Amino acid sequence: MWDAESASEIAVLRGHTREVGDVCWSPDSTELASVSFGTIKVWKFDELARRWNSAQARQGIRNLIWSPDGATIALGGASGVQILDAESGRVLSQADASQSACWSMWARTIGWSPAHHLLAVQRHQQTVLLHERSLEPLQTWQLPPAEEARSIAVSPDGSRLAIGSWQAPHDDDVGFVRILELPSAREASVFQLPLRFVGTLDWSPDGSRLACAAMDRCAIVDAQAGTILSECIVDGGTTWTLAVAWHPMGQRVALGCSDRSIRIFDDKSQAAQLVLRGHTSEVRSVCWNPDGSRLASSGTDRTLRIRNLDTGAMLPTLTDQ
Repeated sequence: MWDAESASEIAVLRGHTREVGDVCWSPDSTELASVSFGTIKVWKFDELARRWNSAQARQGIRNLIWSPDGATIALGGASGVQILDAESGRVLSQADASQSACWSMWARTIGWSPAHHLLAVQRHQQTVLLHERSLEPLQTWQLPPAEEARSIAVSPDGSRLAIGSWQAPHDDDVGFVRILELPSAREASVFQLPLRFVGTLDWSPDGSRLACAAMDRCAIVDAQAGTILSECIVDGGTTWTLAVAWHPMGQRVALGCSDRSIRIFDDKSQAAQLVLRGHTSEVRSVCWNPDGSRLASSGTDRTLRIRNLDTGAMLPTLTDQ
């Protein structure tokens, strides 16, 4: 965990034996979930203790997201989608890869729309909308033949789905962001952006803008017009961005980077406000807690790290035995 004001680390959570692909706060900020190649752990934040551990997650699982009511956790990856009970870790439902495989090396490929009680999952060229409990397929939407999806993000009000994609092969410097209406999966708009911006996505809290990050930079894009409002180049163009998360207050964006750093920049400026270090390898996931006071991160060094924006108080390292 990280303190984004003082840049001091307050906790390091250890226990995963392989890289940690994703990390997510519970809606009430009291717990933190992490996933790594078939193992999911839920940590009780105020005690810095692991509450439960489940090896029931499938091996291809790379992404997770907490339900808005905090009762369940959805897992997604190349092996399909699973819904787990957040209290016990018990698998409540699952859909196999033939229905719902999510493809991604790093970026998020699963999103939750509480307004319509559905999950959106992204395959190479298909977006599949599933019922949030039964995982019954509700809608399928197909990308154009020459495009491959990179990531998806559901808008804060659950009414829209953003899909970042690029053309294959990558002969042209062209990427796309497509906006689908939910629950109909009707394409409302499509923006063409330089390829260097299309990798991972996140909506601003008010749903008016998108943070689009890839390669060595991140752009803030108007979600209606598709115009680039500001741009941040990471470390002079020598570092790749692997994860993006918008602060709940809407004024800052956190980037997880390939140089083991987390960079936080003002959404209207072009320079990083803070560079946070501590991870010993690539940072694959960053996540603000709901009130924006803490920032959690995970990566290929198999750890979760947390900073507290209010106090910056150092807490001991926890090793999950």
